[in-house]
Amino acid sequence: MTESEQSGEYEVYDGSQDEPDDPVLHEVFFDMQGDPIPGDVWRKVYPDGRRRIDRSDVLGCGVSTEFVGINHNPNPHGEPWIFETIVHVDGDIVYSEWSTSLEQAHLAHAWAKLCTRMGGAFAWRALSGFRRVRGWVLRRWS
Repeated sequence: MTESEQSGEYEVYDGSQDEPDDPVLHEVFFDMQGDPIPGDVWRKVYPDGRRRIDRSDVLGCGVSTEFVGINHNPNPHGEPWIFETIVHVDGDIVYSEWSTSLEQAHLAHAWAKLCTRMGGAFAWRALSGFRRVRGWVLRRWS
């Protein structure tokens, strides 16, 4: 254990050491169009932290899509993942997908509803790796 850990003293992070063009630290908060915005503006515009895009109940499963506005993409150079589509069965999240635009979020919600109609809760529990098929279907019919 280091001396500062033993004494309970830790350096307070203030951001002054960061590179000014670091995309991870400077493009965290986004508006619904995918444009970066300052954190204080984001907190004023979205005080609850999320905004529901769509919600459906299909065969005992809940399908919801929300605008989160905080980038969840682990790749600092990739597009921001700011919309989340979730399928829950009996309180458990059985499927989750991130989208970069409102259009993609609507497609992800429609896809989750379609898959739920095809097989209900059993399908989500048994076919959690269905994303590869989804990509093929969307490319073929979009």
